[in-house]
Amino acid sequence: MVDDARLVIENLLSAASHQASIRTQQTLVHARRTNGLWHSELQGPDGQITTLTSRCLINATGAQIAEAQEKIEGAESRCWVELKRKLFLVIPKFYQGDQGYLFESDCGQISVSPYHDHFCLVATVTGVEKVAAPSAATESEISDLLRRLNEHLITPLSADSVLRSYIIQQPLYSDACQATADGVEDYALDLNCADGQSPLISVFGGSFATHRAMAQQAAEMLGQYVQLQAAAAPATPLPGAM
Repeated sequence: MVDDARLVIENLLSAASHQASIRTQQTLVHARRTNGLWHSELQGPDGQITTLTSRCLINATGAQIAEAQEKIEGAESRCWVELKRKLFLVIPKFYQGDQGYLFESDCGQISVSPYHDHFCLVATVTGVEKVAAPSAATESEISDLLRRLNEHLITPLSADSVLRSYIIQQPLYSDACQATADGVEDYALDLNCADGQSPLISVFGGSFATHRAMAQQAAEMLGQYVQLQAAAAPATPLPGAM
């Protein structure tokens, strides 16, 4: 079980230890190429605009990639993302052991994973959306997931068993085809370097399971244009690993 938020923070701390400047609560206003450099305007919570200059730019904004592309001059791409809508339920753990389960149902797969010590996380995909926006699980979605899960259990679970529910939108890479909820969790790194000097990499799709491979590929792409330090060995533990 991976704590996504913790992994993000650990990666940021690792980046900071390698001289990265971490700027939180910043909104991209506009980015453009000029004379082989990127000029990116960021707006802070106080409304103040700061302009950063760099040789390269990476759009890794996840579900908001389309919104970010509109603010980056020359960011046109053949790729796009649709958003896999995933429903999660936190319920008391109903089995012994640290293993997880994957069940097949009439509407797709259901995963069950240990969550902390006494709970488990039940998840399924409920559809594909086009707009990135926060939303809550509906009663019908919750009851349908419980119905499908109960088909595999001796002792059925009820709505009273649900301690918490939430929805996430996971970017699903598409390229000249319609995305589907049961599609492969694939990704694409789209390289754009129209001037031959200031590369732009747009990240479509992916997840925590592929983030390291994506980072390594991005570094290889940038290495064609800028001089980089030697990459970490493949066996190097992920940030936060014990």
